Amino acid sequence: MSLKKTNAWKQFSQYVRQLEKGICFTCHKKKPWKEMDAGHFRHRSLFTFFLEIGVHCQCTYCNRFLHGNLGIYAVELDKKYGQGTAEKLIKESNKYRGAYTKKELKRIAEVYREKLKSLQ
Repeated sequence: MSLKKTNAWKQFSQYVRQLEKGICFTCHKKKPWKEMDAGHFRHRSLFTFFLEIGVHCQCTYCNRFLHGNLGIYAVELDKKYGQGTAEKLIKESNKYRGAYTKKELKRIAEVYREKLKSLQ
């Protein structure tokens, strides 16, 4: 099963999009959070899949059509979290991380369900 089809992703993605109030991390357009994506800086890394610092609210244009708009994403990461953050995430994403267990996914879903409640 794809991680994006899990309840853990649903809760995590919703949290990211609501936390950032529907503002695209890369182009700064604002839309209702339900119309936005939760875009990864490193797309194919299990190690950083649920890492908040590497997943931000993005409009579908930046995330899907510009494939994450990664050049600007890297600049924005460094602005928000400090110089070298993007490079550090790239290195972290190359670490091996085996598949998530059902127990881990259940715990992630619980954590982000609680974080969502705290936003409201």
